[in-house]
Amino acid sequence: MFQFIKQIQKLKESDVNSYINFLEDGIGNLKGKINTIAIARLIEERVKLFIDNLNKDRRSYIEKKNTLAGKIIIKEYKVESLFE
Repeated sequence: MFQFIKQIQKLKESDVNSYINFLEDGIGNLKGKINTIAIARLIEERVKLFIDNLNKDRRSYIEKKNTLAGKIIIKEYKVESLFE
């Protein structure tokens, strides 16, 4: 970071056009990095949403399984049910 500040000071002293070009290049690089971070964040959000939905579906499946477990009994390959 300190070298970056020194480079800026040198460019200010030497040539205004070079200084402006240097800043534009730096800003262009930062924009690229920011876009990369934004895309990564969107992907992260999509993965998080997928995992949340998967967890909800799994909990729902387990609840249904536990609810029906008391109503259906399997003995010796025969199915007995309490439904009437």
